[in-house]
Amino acid sequence: MCKKQREKRAGIIRKKEEARRIEERRQKEIKQKEEEKERRISARKAEEKRKKQIKQMKAETFKTLNKLGIIKTPAQKKAEARRRVLEKRKKQEQKKREELARKREMNRRKEEARQKMLIRQRAELLVEEKEKYHKIETRLSKIKKNLMEKSKDVNKFLQEQQKKQNKILVQRKKEKAILEVEEEKLLEEERKESERLKKLARRSR
Repeated sequence: MCKKQREKRAGIIRKKEEARRIEERRQKEIKQKEEEKERRISARKAEEKRKKQIKQMKAETFKTLNKLGIIKTPAQKKAEARRRVLEKRKKQEQKKREELARKREMNRRKEEARQKMLIRQRAELLVEEKEKYHKIETRLSKIKKNLMEKSKDVNKFLQEQQKKQNKILVQRKKEKAILEVEEEKLLEEERKESERLKKLARRSR
């Protein structure tokens, strides 16, 4: 009977021991799971902190590079693009204005050269007419002498010739006066055009 009791007690002890070991294993597993969970939480927090630091560093780096002008924000890029477009348009308009001013200046010089050429041609014609008049005057003087020697009635003829000569002189004086007026007008126009171009140049600056 004692043997059975001992065996029974030994069996109970074994079962208790087994139950204790199972409970220890279970507690150990629970502890391991808790530790694993804490490690994962800690690792996640560390990762989040690392990502936050990286993000902050990127933001600071971007801010620094932006201040230095190495990189730009989308708004800055858009403003820069708009500024370039405006500058390009401004340069094109300036080029057009300069081209227009150049053409006007070229036309003005052409017209000035044409007017000078006309004045020169008229002056040459006047010189030719003066030479012709001098020849006529010389010839008339000779004729006058001859007629005075040949006839007393020549006075009438000479008077007529003198009238013609006077008419020619009056006509030449008129033409000379007209040319002088035209030359003064051209000089006045040239002065006004020069003042206008100076004003235009000041405005362009």
